[in-house]
Amino acid sequence: MKFFKNINARISYFCIRNKNLIIVDEYNKIYYLNEKLEIINSFKLPLKNKADEKSVKISNNGKFLLIAVKKYLFLWDLETKKLIKEFNEQTTDILSVGFSKDDKYFASGSISGDVYVYNTELKKPVLKLPKHKDFITDIDFDESGRVLYAGGFDKAVIFYDLINITKNERYLHLKPVKKLEYEKFLISSDELSYVVLWKEDNKEYKDIIKLYKEFSDFFIDRDFLLIANKDSILIYNLKDFVIENENFINLNDIDKITVFNNCLFVSKLNGEIYYKDLFEEKDELLNAVLKEDFIKAYDFLNKNPYLKFSKEYKQLKYILDLTIQKAKELFEKDEAKALSILNKLTAVRELREKIEDIIENFKNIKRLKFALNRNDYYLAYKLIEEYPLLKETKYYEDLEKRFNIVYEKAVEFISKGETENAKTVLKRFLDIPSKMIYIESIFNNPELVLKLKKAKEERNFKEFFEIINLNPALKNTKEYKEVMEYAEFLYKFIEKFIKEEKFEKAKKALEILKDIQGYEKKARSLMEIVDNSLKFLEFVKSEDLKNALEMAKKYTYLQDLKEYGEVKTKFNQILSKAEKYALNKDYLNAKKILMSANILDTNRGKYILMMKEKEI
Repeated sequence: MKFFKNINARISYFCIRNKNLIIVDEYNKIYYLNEKLEIINSFKLPLKNKADEKSVKISNNGKFLLIAVKKYLFLWDLETKKLIKEFNEQTTDILSVGFSKDDKYFASGSISGDVYVYNTELKKPVLKLPKHKDFITDIDFDESGRVLYAGGFDKAVIFYDLINITKNERYLHLKPVKKLEYEKFLISSDELSYVVLWKEDNKEYKDIIKLYKEFSDFFIDRDFLLIANKDSILIYNLKDFVIENENFINLNDIDKITVFNNCLFVSKLNGEIYYKDLFEEKDELLNAVLKEDFIKAYDFLNKNPYLKFSKEYKQLKYILDLTIQKAKELFEKDEAKALSILNKLTAVRELREKIEDIIENFKNIKRLKFALNRNDYYLAYKLIEEYPLLKETKYYEDLEKRFNIVYEKAVEFISKGETENAKTVLKRFLDIPSKMIYIESIFNNPELVLKLKKAKEERNFKEFFEIINLNPALKNTKEYKEVMEYAEFLYKFIEKFIKEEKFEKAKKALEILKDIQGYEKKARSLMEIVDNSLKFLEFVKSEDLKNALEMAKKYTYLQDLKEYGEVKTKFNQILSKAEKYALNKDYLNAKKILMSANILDTNRGKYILMMKEKEI
């Protein structure tokens, strides 16, 4: 890593806002860095006394800064560098603060376990949450602003419902919770770097990373979670749930980390800041790729997984695919040359198994071609069975085409009662085990096969599977195979419709899929998603925000819908307006606006109507 700067004070907080890296030190001096890593602004906040801050956060829009000093909470305007307000609701020292994702609210948690929620616009406390039995060590909000997460010194992660004003606790950590952060889902870590990746429903976990090392910090960047201990930084892949590199960075006294403009910044306890260009090896990677030195290329990738986000990595994948495809094609013309190309790739550990499999299979392509030219279908299918990668070849495609042609002719002959003609056209396939099951079915149950064929063509799958259930042997027919292939195709199309929010089209396709055996459970599962999505959209259309958000909380996949963001914004605006009316003792308008969103009867609605001017 490269030395960047020594600010001679411990870093309290890193964040990226408005294309700037903002650094706050323990004496509340603030530094702004631009994308060229130049310090473009710095100033110190004029606090009354020497700051002994316990927690610092900057709003997501970069405008406000929260500082907790003892039992007091200070809200600053970073544009004017002026104190907006000092809050003194907490009776004990504040250990944690946080902003909601839309910056409409902020919260503080204290040693006594009290958590207060404030309205940023009104600059007043609007909610006191159920007390926790131990210190509140960190705070964050979910994307909707409906859930507040808190870490406890007693190892708890606390989930506060800000509408029903309830809390749930989960105890998965081994030590006091040190940090938690919500980014698509919640991640929390304790003092031993026992890191929990929570599921979207906040009830179970996706994974637990057990490092058993003194925790310093973590940072979420793209698909990576960087976890810092006192002397090293690990990279964990959030997509594949695997550790990419256990010792990505080694440095003493690591304190805070962040990623800005493709640079990893690391602060030490003494105020020294170091950085690493996460793509600094990209030119070396490209040179290795162009020289087709794949061993060296993968060595770079193993040492620095960030290179997988580079265009040079895409070039590597492209060249590898071309090289492998070229070798496959060469097996037919020049096997020695094909082996020469692929044997070089077996030296790469990550590719070895795949390449050895390709070699074993494609060494038999000449035999497949020879068998096909001689119409030796028995040998051809035997080779396909032993070497399944040969299914990628044009010869396998030709082989299947030949069988389908004679199969259709045989069915036609049988429909006319010409059994001997059917046997004649199928003669070359009669001794092939993989095809005999289809052939026997049309001779043993000719009438049923014709009914099956008709039901398939009419897409009457209910009748199709009634025939199958009465005659299980018909599962060996070509018609059954084609229906199951169609089902898989339809299933993928439905998933695409759902992703594109074309729910009516998805529902229509699901009405077909539900009648296909083996897909009933999948169809029910997707139908539930479609029905819930349509119901959610009905709530949105009728402006029933309460029920819309209740559904989104229960079925977290609804939070991916574009309409969810609009509902969330409108809901928070309504809450804020109602709080404003209530604080001004205009309870009539507060009640009206709460009724408009159907949240008057919720605990939050009742709470707002009980608010007074100077107390919660």
